[in-house]
Amino acid sequence: MKVLIVDDNPAILEIISDILQVNGYETSTAEDADDARAKLVSFKPGILILDSSLHGEPSFPLLGEIDLDSDLKVLILTSGNETLPTDSKFIRGSLKSPYRSSEVLEEVRRLGPAGDQKAAVAVPQKEAKRKKKGFFRRRNKEKIVPARDATLRHGKSYVVFEDTPETAYRLAFALAMQDADVAVVTDENPKAVKERFLSGNVTVKGLSMRPRPGYVEASKPGTIMHEAMEFIKGSQKPVLVFSNLDLIVQVNGINAALTLIHQIRAGAGKQISMVVSSSGEGFTSKDRDLLVSGMELYKQQGREQA
Repeated sequence: MKVLIVDDNPAILEIISDILQVNGYETSTAEDADDARAKLVSFKPGILILDSSLHGEPSFPLLGEIDLDSDLKVLILTSGNETLPTDSKFIRGSLKSPYRSSEVLEEVRRLGPAGDQKAAVAVPQKEAKRKKKGFFRRRNKEKIVPARDATLRHGKSYVVFEDTPETAYRLAFALAMQDADVAVVTDENPKAVKERFLSGNVTVKGLSMRPRPGYVEASKPGTIMHEAMEFIKGSQKPVLVFSNLDLIVQVNGINAALTLIHQIRAGAGKQISMVVSSSGEGFTSKDRDLLVSGMELYKQQGREQA
């Protein structure tokens, strides 16, 4: 069974593609509507997994271009705020974020032929870990507004336990407005994230599951460490932001992720700020304490001025 996955978040494309491939599916991916149109013709999938929004625009018009005689089955990935079309014969289900990777696999099996219902083939340990915890957090397309918190200052570091990176972005923007240099490491589309910051000295680096030009591989904490230190070395007031630590945890394990964060802080050699965002899913109380150690647990409620 062929499955085409269409999403503007490269990390989501890679994770879903990996999960399906190790379970016997043939996959192809597309990051925009034009590429999706081409793949629908050349790849000829039986199932289409479609993000409800591509680069800020609804993706549903794409469904209106499909031949009505097609047997294509469509699974929509949604943030929950959209109204799904009721006149499309192709939509056979939807998943609301945050959803688990295992839920995507279950839906694909449900939509496929009866043979797809058989037990999954053996999954490598790293993939199995990834299936146990979902990290698919939908992106807010609106411009980022800096946090209005007078206690924020360069030299302090913050941990945010939330399901989306929005608070981390707001803290980063507020620090950028204090003439700090901000580097954001994100599993989201780097260009889209960059465009959401209205001003300030902000650079955005993509985090990828596979080798990808211009991105850092999540499976290589040593490379992440090197690039972080190079940024810190070249900045007078560096602020380093990890918008989704969960991806690094899922690929490398919690101990490696915690070690990475603390090695960066310990090896900086100058005053820095870090902002680390995570859902905290699967963290033990000890894991949380170790991450927050030497940093400040940031809770938005009650902190920001009206």
